[in-house]
Amino acid sequence: AKCGLTHDQAGWKLGSASSVLFNVREKRPHPHLDDNIITAWNGLMISGFAKGYQVLGDERYLQAATRAVDFIRTNLYKPDEGTLIRNYRQGPSNIEAFAEDYAMLIAGLLDLYEASFDVGLVDWALKLQLKQNELFHDSAGGGYFSAKAGASDLLLRMKEEYDGAEPSPNSVSACNLLRLAELTGHHEFEKLAVGTVRAFGAMVNRAPAAVPQMIVALDLFLRKTRHIIIAGAKKADDTERLLREINARFIPNKLVILLDYADPNAIGFFQEKLEITRDMGPIGGKATAFVCQDFTCSLPVTTPEQLRGLLQKPDRRGGAA
Repeated sequence: AKCGLTHDQAGWKLGSASSVLFNVREKRPHPHLDDNIITAWNGLMISGFAKGYQVLGDERYLQAATRAVDFIRTNLYKPDEGTLIRNYRQGPSNIEAFAEDYAMLIAGLLDLYEASFDVGLVDWALKLQLKQNELFHDSAGGGYFSAKAGASDLLLRMKEEYDGAEPSPNSVSACNLLRLAELTGHHEFEKLAVGTVRAFGAMVNRAPAAVPQMIVALDLFLRKTRHIIIAGAKKADDTERLLREINARFIPNKLVILLDYADPNAIGFFQEKLEITRDMGPIGGKATAFVCQDFTCSLPVTTPEQLRGLLQKPDRRGGAA
């Protein structure tokens, strides 16, 4: 009004000026664009989208995470060697992946499993963890080196401990090892996780605020995992209702497993690896939930209300969901 223009006139003039400015700036050299696709960062993104889908139920998040996994497996993974590649730009690079690439991707695969219940994700995460142990684990001092032995361009093999804008590969690996131990029955992974936490024990005691993700791993070890096992068909209405009840609340240290009775491979995978699942199944043709901790399981329940009651009970450390 002070310039003698209506709202519409002012909008038109500003839009016209912006267009002129944009056309002039387009004639200048563009700044460099970092369009590398990095395995570790995509692992973090996969975790974010998987958790977003669990909470919000937006299929776009699940699809984005699944596409990223498919891209990495197709373009940044060498199946013959079982190894990852660090990054992709106009094709895969010749840089071998670092410990953080393995750690972040494994975490992403485990998080995506609890969103999609594709048991193939767990199987791949297990293979990658075994390869990470082979390439980066410090059998003498515990924890993981950032780079593998024999790298010609490194004077020292360092271990990252600081959880900054990105969590350190050691903190994430400690969590991954504990989760995989509970998910696949590879209990030797628990010893590796404890060794990793101990390797950075001085930092945990001196400056715990610098290693929050390592504190998460320590809490996971001390509190123990709470298994929430659903026996039912994936995508069936009764199964989805139970899963929504789980995802409606924050449950620290939970591990959700779906015994998908429409998929014999999923049933066989878990029944082979986890003894507690061998006698579990749907009751009365309904999806059925079991809540277990320290190898002790609740009585089975089939309704969201019954499951809510179980989840609200304190766990072994006194915490309720």
